[in-house]
Amino acid sequence: MDIVTFGNILKTELENRLGDDYFITLQEVIKNNGIVHNGVTIKRNGCNVAPTIYYDELLPIYEKGESLDKIVGAVLSLYKDTDLGGNMDFGFFKDFDAACPTLSFKLVQAKPNEKRLKDVPVKLFEDLYMIPICIIRIKGEEQGSVTITREHLKMWEVSEQELWENIMDNTTVVYPATVRPIAEYLRMPDIGLPDILDDVYVVTNESYYHGAGAVLYPGVLRRIAEKVGDDLFVIPSSVHEMIVMPSLRCQIPPECLRAMICEVNDSVIREEDVLSPSLYYYSRQREELKIWDLDLKLA
Repeated sequence: MDIVTFGNILKTELENRLGDDYFITLQEVIKNNGIVHNGVTIKRNGCNVAPTIYYDELLPIYEKGESLDKIVGAVLSLYKDTDLGGNMDFGFFKDFDAACPTLSFKLVQAKPNEKRLKDVPVKLFEDLYMIPICIIRIKGEEQGSVTITREHLKMWEVSEQELWENIMDNTTVVYPATVRPIAEYLRMPDIGLPDILDDVYVVTNESYYHGAGAVLYPGVLRRIAEKVGDDLFVIPSSVHEMIVMPSLRCQIPPECLRAMICEVNDSVIREEDVLSPSLYYYSRQREELKIWDLDLKLA
């Protein structure tokens, strides 16, 4: 059975279960790095928001013999957990001054996302795109984000430069950076780690979600470099975090670090969470983060 047929079966069953008070739609959603997910959106009449539940991984379960009744029950359970229980007020988003305190950005690899982001006022950093987003409160402590497009800039009557100036002013408040020793981040502070991991830090944001961009916050890498007394290698662990280590004291040659990044990206990290195959180098003297290559001399 193909995913389209399965989606239509799922949609019909959900419609039968939920009745006329709900509107069920199927859609393909293009995520980071061009990964396509198949989702079912369940919208209750009178609500202006609706969760989308991805069902790609449910098809193999169905083909192995799981009953449709249990699968639909699982989808409805997910819907119940994500249902916001009413309407959300997006009125603040119509005014730039009101939206400013919610502005931030996230990082993705540029080339695989170029087509998807053609209408977004991204900012290029090396081989990465900085994507402008607006953080919204969903329910309780949960947060979500809206990608800012050029249509939003027209509505706000602001330039891309003005947008990014405000983003860089606000992002450290909206999504503060978190810098933790790797043992603490992995919750293994009492386990003896190899000496090679001394002064290795994980940089992310306070939510631990799409936090790799925190390495670009003003002063974050400079303070780490000052603390370890060395220039830095910056390793893109995923879109959610970066690993930072002293460069001159690193016992692994940079060529091997770069090969390790590619290997982990290919075999460990989910495709949509892969950030970059590149190794980055931060120079204390120049206060500059760049892609490391063979022509870049380590100071």
